[in-house]
Amino acid sequence: QLATEPDRANRDAILFAFDAVKDPARRRALLSALVDAPSTVPEDLLHAIFGGDHAGQLVTAAYIHDHVAQLLARMPPSAGDDFPLALALMYPLFTCDANTADDTAAFVREHFAALSGATLAIKQEIESNAQCIAQKQLLEPSVRAWLGRR
Repeated sequence: QLATEPDRANRDAILFAFDAVKDPARRRALLSALVDAPSTVPEDLLHAIFGGDHAGQLVTAAYIHDHVAQLLARMPPSAGDDFPLALALMYPLFTCDANTADDTAAFVREHFAALSGATLAIKQEIESNAQCIAQKQLLEPSVRAWLGRR
């Protein structure tokens, strides 16, 4: 439906409905359909990529990882672009997980470093992810203890 909808307000409503998709296989299929549709604009892709709950974001991160070249091709930078929209594709990849932090950083450097503005953005996001991991390791035991008393 999104592929043929010309009205921006209706397109946005369809994209907001996408946020509610909980089934991982269906979410991946919808992401694929969105990427494959010629009428999809970069802003549509970003809405779909940043929408959804935590579980949906993990599915989206895996999709970006598996289809990064195709996604980057759909979001080419404009001339003089200081911060291309495609650079935003890296943010969902950082999931505050110590087990995947190094691999994620390497993947992001490999696929996004050539984009304008990427050097600082990547450095900041790696640092932000490291802070998230440290905070999680610091707070998780006390939060679990508190929840256990409830």
